[in-house]
This record gives sequence, structure tokens and C-alpha cells, in this order.
Amino acid sequence: MSRKPGSVPEETRAKLIASATEEFHRCGFENASLRRICANAGVTTGAMYFFFKNKDELFEAVISPAMERVIAVISDHFRKEQETIAYNPMLDDSEDIHAGELILTTYFANKDLFEIILCNREHPLVVGFFDRMTAMCDAQTIAIATGNGVAVGENSRFNEATVHWFSHLEIDAIIHAITHNSSDEKAKKQLAVMMRFMEGGFLALIQE
Repeated sequence: MSRKPGSVPEETRAKLIASATEEFHRCGFENASLRRICANAGVTTGAMYFFFKNKDELFEAVISPAMERVIAVISDHFRKEQETIAYNPMLDDSEDIHAGELILTTYFANKDLFEIILCNREHPLVVGFFDRMTAMCDAQTIAIATGNGVAVGENSRFNEATVHWFSHLEIDAIIHAITHNSSDEKAKKQLAVMMRFMEGGFLALIQE
């Protein structure tokens, strides 16, 4: 039988996720205690296991919405970039900046969740999240390069190592902006500087 919105089970699940968010943020995944999570949520461990089979599944419930929001922003950005500037990122960098700003705004609006993600980089779920972003960036770099008539392959300047390195630069720029700035506004200004720098280097390789 389906549960109605606002039913006791849904409220219990929401309390568990809220309590788990606080626990993971304070203690990290490894040191987080399911007993403390349940106690702070005011529920029994049996109730917790009704919704989540283990700590990993509870962790996923906490961080997945934030991760999926970032993936959605990146996916939408790459789609628009391909549609509007015909694979040439130098014609207009406004879409790059807009996407970066959306990610920063999402971060500062959900800071505790993203701090949980960044402080648990070795957890398989988080590793998978960063792998997904890297793969998306790899594919976009290859599409832009080939769309501009640049060969991609082992004997090209756009070889696998270069493409992968550039993807990490893009991701690291976001992380740098959010970890070295105390506000959304400051982070956006810093990110714009780093994006202009990266685009200049990318353009130099495209035109070489």
C-alpha cells in the first residue's frame, strides 16, 4: 500500500536524514554512529533499518540530491554549449560562467551537504560522483576539439592525458573557489578569473 504524503513513515525518514546530515557533517562517514543518528532523530534503530539497510545507504540518501543537482547543471550546460556556440567555447564564455555560478550558488545554499561530500572524498559514492563529472568533462573537451577540426588521439596534443588533465582543472577550479572564499559573491569572482585563464590556454591549444 502506498504511503500518503505527511504520513508517519515519511516523517520518520525525513527525521533520520536530517539527523544523519548533522552526524555526517560533524563526524564524517567513518566515525558517524547509527545509534546517535537514531537517538537524535528520536527513532529506534529498527525504524532506521526499515528505510535503510546500512550506513552506506543512509549516506547515499543524504548526499545524492546535492550530487545529482550538480550533475544536472553540468549536463544542461554542456548541452546548451553545444547548441549555442557550435562547439567553439571562445565565441562566448557566458554559458561557462553561468554554469559555474549555478554550481557555486547550489553549494552555498547547501553548504553542509557539500562539505560532507568534500570531506569524504574516499567514499565510493563520492568517488563515483567525481568520476562521473570527469567523464562528462572529458567527453565535452573531445567534442569541442573535434568540432574545431583538432585531432584527438595518442599522437595529438589532445591526447587522453591532456583531456583528462583539463577536466581535473575544471573541477578543481570549482573546488578552489568554494574552499577559498567565504561567500557566493567572492567565489563567483574568483571562479571567473580562473575560467578565463583556462579558456585562454584551451584556445591556444585549439589554434596551435
